[in-house]
Amino acid sequence: MRVKLTGVNVDGNFEPIPAGIYDLMLVNNVQKTSKSGNEYMNCEFAVIGGKYEGRRVWDTIVFMESTLWKLKSFALAIGYPEIDREDGVDTEDLFMSALNTPIKAKIIVDTYSDKSGNKQANNKVEEYIFGNVEPQIVKDSSDVPF
Repeated sequence: MRVKLTGVNVDGNFEPIPAGIYDLMLVNNVQKTSKSGNEYMNCEFAVIGGKYEGRRVWDTIVFMESTLWKLKSFALAIGYPEIDREDGVDTEDLFMSALNTPIKAKIIVDTYSDKSGNKQANNKVEEYIFGNVEPQIVKDSSDVPF
């Protein structure tokens, strides 16, 4: 096997990207079971375009009744056609069809304390965006460009 390393960044920049709405592409996913028995999908996304192109963002989508809203918004955001099947959605098919499919998501910066009590920050997918994005509200007529 040959791997091209030209242009690969090794600066180790793992600082979170700023909060905002980003175009992402699902590049990897792995379905797992938590210690408590809940099924979930670990997702790795690459940022598409802009200053942060190529940076990675991760999300965990848990398959519990209280969190199925996130799975449904993910399916809607990629345009998955079988979302309302009477017998349910095949999660393996859903995530396989999402690989290398552009998706828009709202990313936030989440802070937490690590095991040593040090403050850390990472990115988190707050929501997947589907349909038309809300138009910008014009505050007064002087903001109108014509």
